[in-house]
Amino acid sequence: MGRAPVACLLTLTLCLGACAAGGAEDRLLTPSASPSAPVKLVPSPSPVALLSPSPEGAPTPTRQPPPSPVPTARHALEPVAPANLSRLAPAVALRYQPWELALALAWSPDGGLLAVAAGEQVRLYAAGSLAEVRSLPAGVWLTSLAFSPDGAVLAGGGRDGQLYAWEVSSGRLLEDAYPRQAHRKGVNQVAVSPNGLILASAGNDGMARLWELTSGEPITAMIAGAFATPAIAFTPDGREVAIVNGPVVRFRAVSSGRISRTLRDERSIFAIAMHPSGEALAAAHDDNSLSIWDLHEETQIALLVGHTGQLDTPSALVWGVAFDPAGELLASVGGDGALRLWDWVAAKSLGAWGGEGKALTSLAFSPDGRYLAIGSLDGEATVFAIAP
Repeated sequence: MGRAPVACLLTLTLCLGACAAGGAEDRLLTPSASPSAPVKLVPSPSPVALLSPSPEGAPTPTRQPPPSPVPTARHALEPVAPANLSRLAPAVALRYQPWELALALAWSPDGGLLAVAAGEQVRLYAAGSLAEVRSLPAGVWLTSLAFSPDGAVLAGGGRDGQLYAWEVSSGRLLEDAYPRQAHRKGVNQVAVSPNGLILASAGNDGMARLWELTSGEPITAMIAGAFATPAIAFTPDGREVAIVNGPVVRFRAVSSGRISRTLRDERSIFAIAMHPSGEALAAAHDDNSLSIWDLHEETQIALLVGHTGQLDTPSALVWGVAFDPAGELLASVGGDGALRLWDWVAAKSLGAWGGEGKALTSLAFSPDGRYLAIGSLDGEATVFAIAP
């Protein structure tokens, strides 16, 4: 059987996760046994701090004091780096109701807040303590989150095809602008331009659109191709936007909408990440692999294979990929339930975590590189840090 289209994989995976969620058990990710991982990521000897639902069954987690947590004071932590991956461990687990799938997360640009979209709410947590600051009701599953560069606005894309944008300080939707209908068959990803003026969205209708962030007014609409558009990202200089459609990534000039360059892969692409320098792009595929592209030469320079999902099933989908802020590490999460760390220059695996639960859906490094957060179909978001 040939590989299922990316959009079908996403829909099927979500359905499987939702149907099986009632039997999920609260657990922490455990190290995976991977022969290709030269560094084994081991859990901290200290218990982690857990966030669990309140006795009344309310969806908002309440913090339970741990006997001996991994220190989370930002000044006490080292940035995640190849040299200290052997001490990478879960610092805090944020647990929600089993049906509240953690589909998206994002750090504020100053690193002070972590936003998690779980179920039909977005929760904001203070970095370090991971205490909940506020909850932003959306009324729909959000598949993507993005902060504005100044941290004043948090944007999200919903399965209902609408865009949402909140004023972070008050938690209110931007009045008279959002929610705004954007895509007929659901929003897959949103991104905010480096100058904070433009919101980009990609949808299941095969379209990519640009909007004025604060007003919500449309700027331009671009046909991405014949397939659902799973991912969109601005280049670090903000001059181009990269749009995924099937095995192709097309770069378009933000000013004109014209195609400026095209990357053609042999595999369907589900997620992309720009290197902080703008010199490379990582693409996640539906066959357990990732590819690395040199954006100057517009050529593929590496293929990374390490996820272990069964081919031609949703478990082989690599859901997310991200470079660390220093640009040294590449992280990926997949339908096999594993978090993997890579030396993307040497094209080798540096370690893996998990591999036993439901799909891991999203990931994000904090801007200072001291935290790595992941979300999962288990209704859980886990924040990793370097243990002492």
